[in-house]
Amino acid sequence: MSLNQEIIVDNPYADTMTEFLKNQNNVDVPPYLLWFGFPLFLAMGLLCLISPQSVWEITHHWDTYGGEPTRYYIITTRIWGGILVAAGIACLILLILQ
Repeated sequence: MSLNQEIIVDNPYADTMTEFLKNQNNVDVPPYLLWFGFPLFLAMGLLCLISPQSVWEITHHWDTYGGEPTRYYIITTRIWGGILVAAGIACLILLILQ
């Protein structure tokens, strides 16, 4: 027996860790979350990608008067838009695979 095998055998949590690693790929996501998630994520992501200025107007309409979004805000809003689109596509793929 090698040193690694002895450590795993002596570890009281070895069975729990082994079961966790076996079941790690079996993620059960309720279908209603996917049906609700993918259009929401896609719509919000596309809005952030296409028109970050509109997102700024929606979110900061009440706290500014005559202001403009900064370049940093526009860039980060587009990055988050890309992340939301990717999440929407991931939800759609999971929905198809279930």
